[in-house]
Amino acid sequence: HKEGRHEEALGAYDEAVRLEPYRNDMDWSRGDVLEDLGRHEEALGAYDEAVRRDSGFAPAHRGRAAALHEMGRHEDALAALDEADRSGSGLYERDRVLRGTILMSLSRNREAVQYFASAARSDPRNARARAWLGAACLRLGRTKKALAHLGRAVRLDPGGAGARLVLGEVLLRAGRAGEAAAEFARAARLDAGSARVRLGLGDALFAAGRHKKALAAYGRAARLDPKSAEAHAGRGRALSGLGRHKKALAALRRAARLDPGSASVRLWLGEAHLAAGRPGAALKACDRAVRLGAGAEQARRLCDAALAGLAAGGGAAPGAAPECPPAPSGPAGGGGKPAAAGRPRGAYRTA
Repeated sequence: HKEGRHEEALGAYDEAVRLEPYRNDMDWSRGDVLEDLGRHEEALGAYDEAVRRDSGFAPAHRGRAAALHEMGRHEDALAALDEADRSGSGLYERDRVLRGTILMSLSRNREAVQYFASAARSDPRNARARAWLGAACLRLGRTKKALAHLGRAVRLDPGGAGARLVLGEVLLRAGRAGEAAAEFARAARLDAGSARVRLGLGDALFAAGRHKKALAAYGRAARLDPKSAEAHAGRGRALSGLGRHKKALAALRRAARLDPGSASVRLWLGEAHLAAGRPGAALKACDRAVRLGAGAEQARRLCDAALAGLAAGGGAAPGAAPECPPAPSGPAGGGGKPAAAGRPRGAYRTA
C-alpha cells in the first residue's frame, strides 16, 4: 500500500479479512486502500464494517468522514468526525485539516480558517495545513494573507504540486498572470497527470496574451480529462484569440454540451461568433447566457458589440469581439460555474 501498489494491497487485505474476520483494523486498512483507488462507496462500506465491530474505533470514524466528504455528503462527514472526537482519541492535526476542508465544502470558510490555523500552529511544518489555510483565506478575499500562507507552504514542501497550484490561482486572481504561469508550470512538472494544473496554466497564459501556449496547455488538460467543459472552453477561447474561428466554435460548442448550465461558456461562445463575423449568433448566445445568470457587465458588452455588428450590415470584422476576463479554475473561480468546494482530487490528502 505504501509503495502505491494498491490493487495488490487490496487483495492482501481481502485475504486477511477472510482469515481473521473479527479484526476491525483489517476492515479499516482495506477501506484506506479503496479510498486511494477512488472507490469511495466501497471504502465507506469497509469503514462501516470496522465501526460495527467496534463503535469506538476512531480511525474508522475518521475514514468514514474522508469517504463521505469525497462522496459529497459533507454534513454526514462532519458527524463522522464528531464520532472520532468522542472516542477520546484527541484532535490530531490531520483531523483539523480534514474538518477544515469539509467546512469549506459547506462554505463555512471562517470556521475552516480557524481549524487550518490551529493545525498550522500545532505543527508549524505542516505544509498541507498551511496550503489549505491559504486557500481558505482566498475564499474570504484575503489575498495578501493567502499569498503569505501559500508561499510558506511551498517553502515547506518544494516538491509538492498542491500548494503551487493554489498559489498560482491566487496570483492569477491578483492579476499577476506571469508569476501565476510560472507557478502552474512548476506544478505541472511535479504532477504531469493533473488536468487541473494544466487548466490553471492555460488560464494564466491566456490572461498574459500567450494564446498559442495557452492552447497547448488547454489541449493537454482536455486529453487528461476529455469531459472537462473548462478545458474545451479554454481551447475555444485560445483558438479564437489565434483567429482560428471555425475550430474555436467547435470547441466551445463541445464545452456547452458538456456543461449546458454554464453562463460563461455561452458568453465565450458569443464572443467567438462575433469574432467570426456572426453577430446574430453572438446575440443569441448572449441571450442564453443572461438567462443562465451571466454577469450584467460582461453580457452588456457582448450584446452591445453584437447589436453594433448587426446595425453595420450583419457582419463584424473577425477579431472584433470583446474578451471577458479569464476565470481561473479551481478555488479561485471556475470555468463558468462555481468551483467545486471539496478538496482538489489528490492535491492535499488529509486521511
